[in-house]
Amino acid sequence: KYIGDSAFFGTSLEKVEVPDSVNTIGDGAFTSIDELKQIKIPTALKQISNISKNCPNLETVTMSKDTVIDSDIFKNSIFEKNNTDSNGFYIVNNTLCGYSGSAETVNIPQGVTR
Repeated sequence: KYIGDSAFFGTSLEKVEVPDSVNTIGDGAFTSIDELKQIKIPTALKQISNISKNCPNLETVTMSKDTVIDSDIFKNSIFEKNNTDSNGFYIVNNTLCGYSGSAETVNIPQGVTR
């Protein structure tokens, strides 16, 4: 089963729990949802791309630690802020998703594998 690209773009959802039967989530499926606070991704999904960004109140994302993610995922959210370290590295599931620091030279943190 598939959730299409931009399927819930701009809606008023507060919580999303993707059922285990879904094996693909399209790009932007949960993008620009101001009220969205939680997303639960089934463990069966081994890879997700740009499914959600510009959801300023998104705080909780539940997914397998083995899920491979796109670097642009969950941008502009509380989740991004909570997963950005003091040096400005935004890291989720061992993926370096972004950098907001101002250093001219950086050392990629240990544990980053993607």
